[in-house]
Amino acid sequence: MTTTTTTLLVALALSSLKIDAVQFQGPAKLQPISLQAIPKAEGNFQSAGKDAALTPRANGGSDTIKLAPARLEEAQLGRSFVASGHGLKVLDPMDSVSLPRVPAQLPAFKACARVASPDRTPTRIKVQIKLPNGGELTSASRSIWFDGEWADVVFEFAALKVDAPGVYKVVFSLDGSAVAELPLEIRSLKQAAEPSGR
Repeated sequence: MTTTTTTLLVALALSSLKIDAVQFQGPAKLQPISLQAIPKAEGNFQSAGKDAALTPRANGGSDTIKLAPARLEEAQLGRSFVASGHGLKVLDPMDSVSLPRVPAQLPAFKACARVASPDRTPTRIKVQIKLPNGGELTSASRSIWFDGEWADVVFEFAALKVDAPGVYKVVFSLDGSAVAELPLEIRSLKQAAEPSGR
């Protein structure tokens, strides 16, 4: 085989090849970029020479994230409660107690509070029973750790001794701030039956 014949065969072989490589298919076409999907920066731009600084909008003057405080949604007094589809429900609500005589011990009762906390921040709840003159008869407190956005908390009071009839108050506080109070009137049947003196 001569040199001329070899050259001719190589030329025919090259002409039958199909080159699919991207770099041999000509220049790539540029696609336009859509700017509608790019979010806009909100703030005030201030020029500082060649640089521009972004000043965020004011958010109350504080960079600290403030958590929403817990709130008392419901407060009840009763001798017993039962679980329902919407939390605890009082069976026998009470706002007064009639005793044969005073001083005496109060029958056991419960104070139930429903506390809501959308961000589930732990909250301290306190229940005070105040005397008619404003002094404290007793109190109880505990911390609430939320599994959901609200929780029912029950305090039981037993063997409380009262020395005088009158309107007592049950005060509910959240994180040190009083948020509600319920009246609890103590009546003495003996005093009610005695005739008034002239």
